[in-house]
Parts: sequence; structure tokens; C-alpha cells
Amino acid sequence: MMKIRTTLAVLAAAAVMAPAVAQSITNPDGTPNPAYEGLYGWFKADGMVMNAKAPAADGEPVTAWLDASDNARNLIRTSGDPSRRPLFAADAGAGMPSLEFDGNDFIWANQTSEFGTISSARTIFAVVRPDVADGGYVFDSCTSAGRNALFTGQSSNPEEWVVYTGTATIGCGTVAVGETMIVSMNLAEGAQTVRINGTEVAAATEGLQNLPGLLLGSRYTTSNGFDGGIFEIMVYAEDVAGDDLEAVTSYLSDKYGLGADCTADVNGDDMVDSADLGLILGAWATDDPLYDLNGNGAVDGADIGVLVAQWGPCL
Repeated sequence: MMKIRTTLAVLAAAAVMAPAVAQSITNPDGTPNPAYEGLYGWFKADGMVMNAKAPAADGEPVTAWLDASDNARNLIRTSGDPSRRPLFAADAGAGMPSLEFDGNDFIWANQTSEFGTISSARTIFAVVRPDVADGGYVFDSCTSAGRNALFTGQSSNPEEWVVYTGTATIGCGTVAVGETMIVSMNLAEGAQTVRINGTEVAAATEGLQNLPGLLLGSRYTTSNGFDGGIFEIMVYAEDVAGDDLEAVTSYLSDKYGLGADCTADVNGDDMVDSADLGLILGAWATDDPLYDLNGNGAVDGADIGVLVAQWGPCL
């Protein structure tokens, strides 16, 4: 018995002394890890979207959008006027649900007991479909005491994506009306980067205010409403970069069918490069369907054109 107790004590001590295993931002299947400590809040339309105490049905107003992370930072506040609540759409394109905003709707959580305040660097991913580029806000803080925002244009950047750091605005390229896209932004003091579908479209070195609370669909004043669909919002209280940035972007790209076309990645290494070119040249003048990228029945110069157009990493 003494030997067993001694062995258990040694094992327990080893467990305490063992180095902690770093948390992964995604699970083995590529989906985001809801327990990842940097994930601050996660709102997805294929998660828990509520109308009163029941899941919202297609076309019903939304009264709460529950946090899919482990943090319970639920968006539980809407207008007392039901006509100013977003509607749940069971299929807003490619079989994916969304919250639909008509330019007069909003949903939010406060900066104290609900969403809280982020004062550190942060990374925000927004999967959206803007139907109008008129300055409507995808998100904002819920108070003027500190603001970060994403909106669809202003007088100095008409019909362009604009990110507001709380101290300055950053123009981020033309709003593609009617198209679903991932707008992601890394926001830190003195360093900001904005990407659309994984491609960098803007970088700046502006100051940064805190993000107190979160309001979707309008400015913090509940004006300047967004017109379009919001499919998913992910908020990280850290600067997501490198492999982690690629992992989250790939998850969203695959989920919403927004990834790069990589038919020219014939060797399957997630990169269109000289290795694929060599394989295509090796099959030259055959009708091998793997290398006949444009499907014209022959491996020829047209397939080289497809490869060149897709050159680089696959999302």
C-alpha cells in the first residue's frame, strides 16, 4: 500500500511540475477553439440566435445573439420597437444563415456587466454582405467614451470600407455591394492592418481607443444603420498573426465559400508554385483531367494561364 501511495504522489508531483500545453486557436478539425483564452466573443448566425426564449425561426426578429465562445458575452439588448430588430434569415446565401439589417436595426451588449471593455490589442473578423454602401455601421462601441468601428463609407471615403480606431479613420477599399466577404482588422496602438478575404488592403499607424461594449448594425448613437447581412463576428483580445491568423481566415473562407480558387494546386500542398508547374508540364499534350485545369480536354497553354492567375498560397 505504501508503494502505491508513493507512486501516486510522484505522479501527482510530476503533473504539477509538467509545463502547460499551449492552447490552440483552432481545434484539430480546423474550427475555432471556444475555450482559447484570446477569444473574447464569438457570434455566429448558425449558433444560438434567439427570439425571446426560443431559437429564432426564419424571418423572425432577433432579441439576443448568444456568445459561442466560453465567455457568455451575449448580445442581449435590442430596441423596444420590434421593427428596429434584425431578422433571422435561415438561408442568406450558400445555405448559410445571417442576421439581416435594414438600415434601422441594431443589437448590442454594454461595456460593464455584459460585453465588457477591451483595452489590449485586438483582432476582429466580420463576415458580412453589404447591400448598400451609404456609411452604415457594421459595428461600433456602445458609448462615445472609447470607440472602434467598421462602416461602409464617409464623405472623405465614399462607398469605401472605413475602420475607425477612435482617433482616426482608415480607408480600406471599395465596398463590393451584394457580395459576402470577410473583413478582418488587427488593431493595436500605433499599428493597424485591415484585410478583405485574407488580402491586406490597408495599414496604418494611428492611435487606438478602448473597445467598450459592442453594438452591431449601427453607430453608437443607433443612427447610420447597416443595410445587409451579418453572418459571423469573432473578437480576439490579442493581435492574431501568423499561422493563427491564417487558421481563422481559412475556417471562415471554407465555411462561407470565400477561399481562393486553387484548382492549380495539383500536388495538394496548399500552394500554387513551381512544383505544380512542373507537374503540368510533365502532363503536357495529354488529356489528364487532373492537369487540364480549364476542362477543354487538353493540357496546354490555357492551363498555364489558370496556374499563373492562382499563383501563391491557397487560403
